[in-house]
Amino acid sequence: MNYYQILGVREDAGYDEIKRAYRKLMKIYHPDKNSTAAAAEFSKKINEAYEVLSDTLKRAQYDTQRHYTSSSRYAYQDAYRETSDRERREAEARRQREAETWRRYRQKQEEETKAGKHQRRQAIYPVIRWLNLAVAIVSLLFLLDNYVSVTRNSSITAGWRVGLTGGDTVDFLRDNHLAFELPKGVRVNYDYDRDSLRMPVQFTISSVRHVAKSVVIKDGNRLVQIPLTSTDYQSTPFWWMLSLLCSVVVLFCKDYTDTAYKLALVSLGLLLFAWMSFSGHHGEQFYR
Repeated sequence: MNYYQILGVREDAGYDEIKRAYRKLMKIYHPDKNSTAAAAEFSKKINEAYEVLSDTLKRAQYDTQRHYTSSSRYAYQDAYRETSDRERREAEARRQREAETWRRYRQKQEEETKAGKHQRRQAIYPVIRWLNLAVAIVSLLFLLDNYVSVTRNSSITAGWRVGLTGGDTVDFLRDNHLAFELPKGVRVNYDYDRDSLRMPVQFTISSVRHVAKSVVIKDGNRLVQIPLTSTDYQSTPFWWMLSLLCSVVVLFCKDYTDTAYKLALVSLGLLLFAWMSFSGHHGEQFYR
């Protein structure tokens, strides 16, 4: 077999086609993937063929040598005898048999590789499936943390006013658990010098992690709700919900299938993505 037949490419194949064919074959016959002696021997031929055909100069020399050898051989044969139709048919049949043998061998190796990959996935699927139980629990807890809130009544124990450049001021209040800044334009009836008033306030807190989401405070005759976290509660829950959905589907798939295996990996990836997105937010205060 010539180098083109070894790689399974046309003689006018471009560099990209040769490279793809080489990589595909090495995934099957590389010693790390296939430890048989036949595979090791064939991998040497694959490397040798790729080394020549991927190099423009070496490939040109190889093609020239093949053409010269072929031309010389037929010229020599023509000089002494004319090749019979029977011999040509036999040579063509032999070439086709060799090509078919290599095709079947490569197909067998590909099937064995796929079978081994299937067995490995089937062996680890129970572990990944039960990992998805943890994914479902974590996703559910964070969804509850986003959408289920509790309220806590408290009272302000201290307050202070900070002067800024240009004459502006920023007001801060705190209770026994946390401090927060009053938004610009909100002024409450509080004695910042004596901290004498025990002003009632109501905090809204997430149900699982106890993150302070907002506080309701009296501003004159009206109640003002002040947000206390910069966490985006609109986008991140979507990923928690999708992760929960995928993991629940996997938990119902007791037997291994390629779809269930891929879905299990997707749910793990979604959990990681949601966790990274969630942990990237800042400004959270925990109300303990």
